[in-house]
Amino acid sequence: MGSRSLPGDGGGADKARYSGADASGSVSPSVAWSDMGARLLLLGLSLLLGFLQALPCFQCPRVNASGVCETGESVCETQGSQWCFLRKVYEDDRLLYGYQGCGDLCLSMSFFRQSVQVDFVCCNDTPFCNRF
Repeated sequence: MGSRSLPGDGGGADKARYSGADASGSVSPSVAWSDMGARLLLLGLSLLLGFLQALPCFQCPRVNASGVCETGESVCETQGSQWCFLRKVYEDDRLLYGYQGCGDLCLSMSFFRQSVQVDFVCCNDTPFCNRF
C-alpha cells in the first residue's frame, strides 16, 4: 500500500498548512511577498527613527565672504523633519555672504537671476554637515 500523511507526522499537507509551503515543500509567492513586506516595513521604520534623531548643525544668520560668522555663531539641533542647511549668495561668481542653520523645508538647489546666484544645500547625514 502507498503511504499516507497524517496530521502531525511531517507530511506534505501538514507542511503546507503550517509553513506556507505546498505539498512539494516550495514556499508560495504570497508568503514570500508578505515576508518581504514585513522586512521593508522594519527597514522603513528604522530609517524613520534615524531620521527623527536630533542632529547638531552650525547656526549663523550671516557668514561673510571669508567664512566668518558676523552675528555670533551658535549650534541648533534638528527637530522632527528638519534638516541642516547652508545658503550661499554670489554676485558675478564672487561669494558675498551666507547663512547656516536648521530648517523645516529644505531642497538642495540653485537660483540664478542676472548676475546673482543663490545656492541652497541641505543635509541630514552627519553632525555639522552644513559647514561653510
